[in-house]
Amino acid sequence: MEEYKSSKFTPEQEKWLEALESGDYEQTSSYLKYGDSFCCLGVACDLFDGDAWQLRPGSCNAYEIDGETAYLPSEIKETLRMKDAEGKFDCSVDEIDFSFIDMTTFDPEYDREAGTPEALVYDFEREYEHNDYSMSLAQLNDDWGFDFKQIAQFIRNNPRAIFVE
Repeated sequence: MEEYKSSKFTPEQEKWLEALESGDYEQTSSYLKYGDSFCCLGVACDLFDGDAWQLRPGSCNAYEIDGETAYLPSEIKETLRMKDAEGKFDCSVDEIDFSFIDMTTFDPEYDREAGTPEALVYDFEREYEHNDYSMSLAQLNDDWGFDFKQIAQFIRNNPRAIFVE
């Protein structure tokens, strides 16, 4: 599968990817921002509208931005030219490149239900072979244990799945 070079990303997309790769953000799940931590989509919100965070009513740690707590506000989705506010990618398994995940130590008998990137790749390659499947960046962040660098690498390897061309 052809990998997009950084010049094929918009400046805004590249800025987001570099922020995910930087190690400057602490990762959380289920919320765009919780305390001082962010999900992968929350990093984008912080970059492009960081002054708009508001503490969610009734919460002492969860924040919202433009009324959203889990998905990208439409303005940021449009800025990044994303297909979906959740980072959803509807695609055939054959179209997705997970080659950056090291599967050499994965043992499906013991590790399959672990909610790890390796478990997702194993399931993706076997159970969804040649079928359409719906997954999102939010799920990679929240459910499958991808760290920010892995999410950025996934996006770099699969830009057509995430972004409008």
